[in-house]
Amino acid sequence: DNGATTEVASYTITAATNVTYYLQAIDTVTQCVSDILPLVISVHELPVITNIQNFTYCHGEEAPQHQFSSNISNATYYWEKVSGNGSGLAENGIDRIPAFTASNGGVEPETNIYEVVARYTTSSGSVCESTPHTFSVKVNPVPVLSSDKDGGEICSGQNFLYNVASLTTGTTFTWEQEY
Repeated sequence: DNGATTEVASYTITAATNVTYYLQAIDTVTQCVSDILPLVISVHELPVITNIQNFTYCHGEEAPQHQFSSNISNATYYWEKVSGNGSGLAENGIDRIPAFTASNGGVEPETNIYEVVARYTTSSGSVCESTPHTFSVKVNPVPVLSSDKDGGEICSGQNFLYNVASLTTGTTFTWEQEY
């Protein structure tokens, strides 16, 4: 040990600006005082993602590309799936969400949760990152008839009875007669 002393100063600055601190060293043994030195800190703005939204599609639907945006024009967006079993969208990506075909071969809606952050590198090489935000991609199944698809036979003048069913919750049916 060469007798040097170190001290760590910790301050939280929330506004994007330049802040000047003035630093002076005082030897507590000899009472000698250094010159006052200015210490300039450049505080850079954090990115704030401005167009987070949730998405809902039906199985087989073509989902369009989605571009994130923020208050920082040169931010890069990093997104990844944090929960869910599939949607047709990739597990992760950089910048925009690409167009994709929504996928759900089941009988219940599937919701996948994704997280996105925006990052940019300052001119001095520091990386500033946004607060993580979540968005969901919900893919609803296409209802499929689970009842018998054979209507059977009847004689003229008889009532036609058919019990229609689907395993997909919330399914309703429309009827159309064709001769």
